[in-house]
Amino acid sequence: MDELLLYVAEHGVTDPSERETLKGRIVNARRRGGPDLYRRLLLRPGPKLPLFVTCKHCGNVMVTNMTAYRVKRIRFEPEEIGCPRCGQSFVTDGSDFHFGPNEQR
Repeated sequence: MDELLLYVAEHGVTDPSERETLKGRIVNARRRGGPDLYRRLLLRPGPKLPLFVTCKHCGNVMVTNMTAYRVKRIRFEPEEIGCPRCGQSFVTDGSDFHFGPNEQR
């Protein structure tokens, strides 16, 4: 439940200050349950996973050399990527990156 609440806060609130305030309120609510409950529900981000990107022209799924935590929001500057399969280039701002060859954002 703890990870779900923080995931919703991270991905459902667009304003960074509101997001941090909400996450702080979640942490404070956990602390009120006492040290045993708080210790058990600490956020563990899990392993860093490889990022994939899908070509906008031919649908080729490509693995990148980047990794990220699944619970963190990913932001990148716009970048042009060339597809080795179709030879076309496309611009991505990071919203096209995903965590697996069969998983789209």
